[in-house]
Amino acid sequence: GAVEGQSWAGAIQLKSGSAVGKRFPLVLKVKGLESPVTVADALEVAGPRPQITSARKSKSTELSLAMRPDELSAGTTVGLVLNVANLHDRPKVDLNCEGGALRKPLSLSPDEQNPDASLSFAGPGVLYLSLDPSTVGYPGCRLTAAIQVEPEGRSDAFPLGRVMRVPRLDQFTLTTEQVGPATYAGVLKGRDLEMVEKTGWDAEHGQPVEGIPSPAPGEPSKQTLRIVLPWPAPAPHAPLYVWLRGEQEGRKTGVTY
Repeated sequence: GAVEGQSWAGAIQLKSGSAVGKRFPLVLKVKGLESPVTVADALEVAGPRPQITSARKSKSTELSLAMRPDELSAGTTVGLVLNVANLHDRPKVDLNCEGGALRKPLSLSPDEQNPDASLSFAGPGVLYLSLDPSTVGYPGCRLTAAIQVEPEGRSDAFPLGRVMRVPRLDQFTLTTEQVGPATYAGVLKGRDLEMVEKTGWDAEHGQPVEGIPSPAPGEPSKQTLRIVLPWPAPAPHAPLYVWLRGEQEGRKTGVTY
């Protein structure tokens, strides 16, 4: 161990069979004193630290775009079920960014009134967390959770997912305007459509988006985007696929022609 200012830091190896709650004295050799100083009941054996063993994410009804397991949508409320080993009464969940830009760290206790998020028990060893990931981190933040219980201590940080900004798709219309051989113009309506780079009927074949979004008439919070798609579609009511900027594979959406 080592003395750091007015404190001491070090590691103590417990013998096998040490029971939780057992107390030990601490014998200190103090500079300037010939005899050691004994502090009775200075150490108490605590139980194992909590550990987040898994996290499951709910499917959002707000999004019409397929999200991958390690992705969290900014601006959308996400539900997460955390399975925790060694979970006791009165835990605290600390949310932070492990890489990426932090907006503000967040600490929650079960059933605490908080305008940004909520935490509750969902059964023995299970916590339910509800929040907008962008409350904690900007897009690019790798959101993590850690559990703190007393006196056992704090768990290691557990990754929940990468915060990212995704478009909201409300409506897709394919027009009769022919653009090229077997290709027709379409109109996509929603929000944050500037993130759409290509569109298509499957995840491998996409047509580049040439234009930029325009404000939707009478709906300032929404946009329309002109796109081009081949015709005929592979099937009646085929779902649209979109590529976000920089991605190599299209994402299935919930909008159809």
